[in-house]
Amino acid sequence: MSAIYRKIMVTLDGSAFAAQALPHARSLAEKYAAELILFQVVTEVEPSRLEDLALDLSGIHEPTPNTGRSTATLETLKSLQQQAHELSKEGIRATPVAQTGSAAESIIGYASAEGVDLIVMSTHGRSGMQRWVYGSVADKVLRGATCPVLLVRLTV
Repeated sequence: MSAIYRKIMVTLDGSAFAAQALPHARSLAEKYAAELILFQVVTEVEPSRLEDLALDLSGIHEPTPNTGRSTATLETLKSLQQQAHELSKEGIRATPVAQTGSAAESIIGYASAEGVDLIVMSTHGRSGMQRWVYGSVADKVLRGATCPVLLVRLTV
């Protein structure tokens, strides 16, 4: 039985590490003439909650009142649109998607709702205590997704 991929979702987070999954997803999209979904999750928090949080707030952004979406989400979408445009010049159909929420749940939910055939994502390859402390988005997606997941181990 041969796998046919029509929708391939690559998860990005704006980092060079996560971008290491893109060449793999791109290659598969070319091979199968599949749509490549560039997917990124931005974590947002309500302004009233900012005072309550005594955490490192890097990567957490306040919603913009006019749109309900944060400046970071809009900037993320713009960046993904640029990447999609570059891929389209090479004949790859790419769809940019920026969502807010929990990374693993957003990835799983979108993939299921949109009929994604394959999720491609990078992983830090943590184990033991580090995985327990930090959690693992890749592990959660691997266990919760209803489609195959290709994990690309990050290199330094």
